[in-house]
Formats: sequence, C-alpha cells, structure tokens
Amino acid sequence: MIVIELKPSRLLPVILTGLHVAAAFSFVLGFGWSWQATSAMGLLALSLVHAWHLARRGGGRLGLAEEGVLVLEPDGGRREVLVIPQPSTVVFPWAIWLAWCEEDVARRGVLLILRDQLSPAAWRELQVWARLRARPQAAGPGQA
Repeated sequence: MIVIELKPSRLLPVILTGLHVAAAFSFVLGFGWSWQATSAMGLLALSLVHAWHLARRGGGRLGLAEEGVLVLEPDGGRREVLVIPQPSTVVFPWAIWLAWCEEDVARRGVLLILRDQLSPAAWRELQVWARLRARPQAAGPGQA
C-alpha cells in the first residue's frame, strides 16, 4: 500500500473566496439591495468562515491499495476508513475530485485534492492510481 501525506492547501481558500463572492454578487444582481440579498450574504459569510475552517484543517493521509481500495485517515492516523472510489471521480492536471463510498456503510463523500497539497512525485502517483488502479466497480466481501 502506498501512503500519501496531504498538506493543507494554500490555493483552496482563494478558490472558496472567489466562489462565495460570485454567489454574493449573483444575489445582489437578482434581488437588488433587499432584505433577501442581505440575509443571503450573511449566510454566505457564515458558509465562507466554515469553509475556511475546514480548508485549514485539510491535512491527513491517504492509503492507496493495489486492489483499488482507498484508506482514508482524515485526522492523521487514529481512525481509518476503508472506501471504494466511485465512477464520478474526476482527475484534472491541477485537481482531483475523489468521490468515494464506504465499504460496509452507505456513507458517501467527495474529497478535493489540489496539486499544492502534495509533492510532485506523490501528485503524479495519486493521478496514476486514480486513473488506472482505482476500481470503482469493486464489490465488497460477499457481494457479486
């Protein structure tokens, strides 16, 4: 199994801020300066603060198994979660949207991994694994 360390991204807060500003601008254009736009901007500000907090914590470890299973260790190693990559995973040259589903539970999630979170060698390794080794159709034990 290949273990990859994720660092917090420096680019993610910029992307999140840009998306929240665009959303706020669309509310102002749609509603004008009314109470709806003001309350929507307040909710967007809370959402932005929450997203910044999550982005700052964005470290963790990934275990890339040969059989296409992914081991998530979101808080650095105490809790391991075995997940199966989903077909909706997207690999770009600058980002990977890693969609996953837990093996035994119906819990799903998406992990955004940006290029600045990894060393160049680890980034390349993760891209190759996500494109070639990850098997979204992998069935869990006892399933056909």
